[in-house]
Amino acid sequence: MIIHFEKMTSKNMVSDTIQSVISFLGNHDFGYYSNYLNLVAREQSDVIKSMIIDPDYEHGTFMAHACGVDAARKLHSETRKYSNALDYVFDNKTGHWSIAET
Repeated sequence: MIIHFEKMTSKNMVSDTIQSVISFLGNHDFGYYSNYLNLVAREQSDVIKSMIIDPDYEHGTFMAHACGVDAARKLHSETRKYSNALDYVFDNKTGHWSIAET
């Protein structure tokens, strides 16, 4: 299972992401803990959201802003295999990464 940082740092996505993780874990037998995890996720959704601070930057833009678009392109060319495997898409024009739409 891949859990994108972007989905864990967004108030709009964190609850669904945690539910996906718990659903994934629910496919394994953790006995008592499986029911407990589901209960906590449902009952603590608002608490979890309150702990998230939405970032004041756009995910996937740091490299291009800090080091320039050409450096971002070079990094992507060297790590493409890994970013593709993690469902990231690189915009060659802007030098930004984003999560592939599913």
